[in-house]
Amino acid sequence: MSKYWISLLVFLAGFVFAIFLTGQSFLPLMDLPSFITVGLVPFLFVSVLFGFREMKAAYRTALQKEPDADCVLKSQGFFNVFGSTIWIMGIVGVILGFIGLLANLEDKENIGPNMALALVSIFYSGLIYLAAVFPFALMLKKKLKAQSEGEIV
Repeated sequence: MSKYWISLLVFLAGFVFAIFLTGQSFLPLMDLPSFITVGLVPFLFVSVLFGFREMKAAYRTALQKEPDADCVLKSQGFFNVFGSTIWIMGIVGVILGFIGLLANLEDKENIGPNMALALVSIFYSGLIYLAAVFPFALMLKKKLKAQSEGEIV
């Protein structure tokens, strides 16, 4: 568990450092509709499909030292669906942003902000995936490999 938090802190520190290095501000990265589309909708989608109890069990299984092989497989299924849903909603956000952009091409002042809103959806997808799915899916993959080889993780 500590490896997860340390890696997340290293990632966030690198992210903040990159923003400061380029001289940017955090404000262009803040867009509530894009965050709701990419962050909240996938969460609600998988909560309906799997239920909160199974979602909690998937995260718990990834963090256990010796989980049951069936639990590992179920948890991998959850993280596959959750990860795919995050990326699909990111693409939906990009498409919605481009539709807004193309619908208002005559307004030159809004082209840049609309393009930024389209791209921030994919940005949020990557951040959410790296924070909420990828580390746990990787832990489960290692546990499944160790179980198939007869080791204990």
